[in-house]
Amino acid sequence: MELISLGGSGWPLVSDGSVLRVQSKSQYAFGDLVVFCGARIQICHRVLSRRFSDGIEWYLIKGDANLEADGWVPAYRILGCVVAMDQKSTDGFAHRVLSTLMAIASLAQWRTYEWIFQSFVGVRLRFVREKFWPSPLLVGTYRYVSAPWLLMQPKR
Repeated sequence: MELISLGGSGWPLVSDGSVLRVQSKSQYAFGDLVVFCGARIQICHRVLSRRFSDGIEWYLIKGDANLEADGWVPAYRILGCVVAMDQKSTDGFAHRVLSTLMAIASLAQWRTYEWIFQSFVGVRLRFVREKFWPSPLLVGTYRYVSAPWLLMQPKR
C-alpha cells in the first residue's frame, strides 16, 4: 500500500508530502518506521523498543520530532513497515544506519524528557509547561496535541 505523509513528526527523514510504500512484516526491529492505526488516522512513527506481555507483542513507538512517545502499541494495530520512501528503497545499508542513528537519538531525547519531568526539577518545569504550553484538546476518542503527528492519507 502507498500512503502520503502529512505532518512534521517524522522530520528530518520523512518530510511532509512524502510517498511511503508500506509492507507488513511478522516482526519489527529497533529503528523501523511503522504505520499503525490511531483512533481515527494512520500514524507513521519509529519503533524504539519491543516487549511481550500476556502473549501479545507490544512496541514502543515515537515520532522523531516529537518529545513524547506514543506509548506501547500492540502488534495487531500495526499495518506495516515503510519499505520505500519517494520511490527510493529503505533497504540499503546507508538508510538502515541512518534509521538506527535516528532511533538512538529519538530514544535519548525521549528518555531525557521523561527524566526531567519526573525529577524534582520537573515539578517546576511541569508547572511552567502547563501554564504556557497549549493543553491537549479532547475530541471524541482522539486526543489532539500540540506536537505534530505524521498523519497518513491514501495516495490519490
